This record gives sequence, C-alpha cells and structure tokens, in this order.
Amino acid sequence: MKVLITGGAGYIGSVTTAYLLDNGYEVNVLDNLSTGHEKLIDKRAKFFFGDILDSNSVINSMTGCEAVVHLAGKAIVSESVLKPDLYMENNHIGTINILNSMKKMLVSKLVFSSTCAVYGNPISRLIAEDHPTNPINPYGKSKLLADGEIDRFSKENNLNSISLRFFNVGGSYKNNSNILFGELHDEETHLIPKILKNRSINIYGRDFETLDGTCVRDYVHVVDLARAIKLSLEKKRLEYHKIYNLGSGNGSSVLEVIEEAEKVIFSEITKYNGPPINGDPAYLVSDSKLANMELGWVSEFSLNKIINDSYAFNQAVNLDI
Repeated sequence: MKVLITGGAGYIGSVTTAYLLDNGYEVNVLDNLSTGHEKLIDKRAKFFFGDILDSNSVINSMTGCEAVVHLAGKAIVSESVLKPDLYMENNHIGTINILNSMKKMLVSKLVFSSTCAVYGNPISRLIAEDHPTNPINPYGKSKLLADGEIDRFSKENNLNSISLRFFNVGGSYKNNSNILFGELHDEETHLIPKILKNRSINIYGRDFETLDGTCVRDYVHVVDLARAIKLSLEKKRLEYHKIYNLGSGNGSSVLEVIEEAEKVIFSEITKYNGPPINGDPAYLVSDSKLANMELGWVSEFSLNKIINDSYAFNQAVNLDI
C-alpha cells in the first residue's frame, strides 16, 4: 500500500514513516518543515515540501496513494492559548483541506492523529471514547472540530476513517538500517525530553489528589502508536468513522517519571517547584479496551523502555545524527 503521511518530518510522523517502510509500505511525506526536520525523514520515503493549507501541495503529494495518515498540525497547548487562530487554521481548516483533496483524488481511507486533550478535565478515573468531550484549550478545541469534520465527511462521502486519540508519547525507533528516529524540537515542552535535555525540571503543582501530589499521566511508546496506525490502515471493515483512545492504561506521576529517568541516566534530576497550571487535571489515563477489541492493539512497552529509548535518541542527537 502507498500512503501519504502529512507531518512526516515531525516526531510521530518520522517514526511512523520509518516503521511503515520497514513493514513493506510505500510512503510519501508532506511537511512544511515549520517544526519538523528533513534529516529525520527516512530516505526511502518520497518527500514533498508543502503545506496542508495549500491544496496544490496536498494533491501533488497524494497522487498514487491509497490512504492518508494525517499527522500534520500544531500541538503545543501553551502556544494554542496565545495563538488560537493559528491552531484553528492548521488543525481544523487544514483537515478540511485534506478531506476535500481526498475526495478529489478518490482516496478513501484516513487515519487521523487526534488527542486526549479533547476530553478536558476528566470526570472518570479512566477515559474511554464515550467520555464527554469538553476541551479547555484551543488545541483541544481545534482537534475536536477536526474530528467532527471527519465524522461528517466520512458519512457523506463513504470515507473509511479512524481518529486515534493519543495520550502522552515518548520513546524512539530504530529502523532496519539502524537509523534512529525520535523527538527533536528547538524548545522541548514534553516532560521526558525536557528532563533528558536539561537534567532539571519545574514541577507545576505538588498538591494534586494523587499519591505523591504531582500530576499523573499515561505514557505510551511512539512505536506502539506507529503500530496502531498500521493496524488502522489494515482494518478491513470500517463503519465510516471510528475513534480509539491509545494509552497504556497505567498512570505515572511526574515524580515517578523523574525517578525512572534518574535510573536510566544514572544521575539526579534537579527539581524546582512551580505553581499548578490553571485547568491542569490531576489524573489523565486512557481506557484503551476498544482499541484492543477492535484493532487488536495493546500498549507493549513500559515507562522504563520509553525513557531508555528517548535517552538513546537524545544521545544520538548530541552526536549530531
């Protein structure tokens, strides 16, 4: 199968590109390199420099493809608060452009990167797909609007589509040629790469209703996500639009992540205390039973494996991979 991966120069996109190529797929990559890196695109893929907001770029890169894996978009919560219009344009309008281009090019299968941010503050310990959606930031709102467009478009145009709602992602991937692909940003905003890069961390809130007072999050390995994308592409029977949560089902607090990272790097992480972030939920963990039942997917890798693999990529980047 030949697929288009939008955002294929980004973290999840570059890993998914390499993973699918290792598993016999042909891959086109569309990316504007605003946050991604061309050096992280597997050389076996065909790279198209362009933007999802530009119909000509999308159609050109989609030529000959049987499916689209739509991973392009803006994904930093704090930035979305400052630039809500930018997020609506890229995540909502950009998705509409992808859908319209698919219709024009007769491409009938879509896998979309949604997010657990659409749920907002959870009202249950584990978050399943039927949990109410109530995003508390423009990032979550833009992704929920995109999910809605996909749902409507799928029913009206007989499109087979799957939205995968990712929880916290980490780790890296080594392809068949022993080349590493992982998370690389000019400014890291995620907990694990920040710890590994800075050897220090601000802990925002110590009084949450958790065992150690710090936020609890669900961490899933990026290779597990790439495998879920592959399973989604290969799913034969779809009823228009399906949504699946992807997480380990196990929560790890900020302090637990720091402790595990210290074991991996054999060094102490300097910890600073900061005020809690407004609206930050204490506990955010996925119920992924539906993905297990319908996709045959389960999270395979532990938090220790996630941090070890993130560290391996961190070291490779420092050696200028």
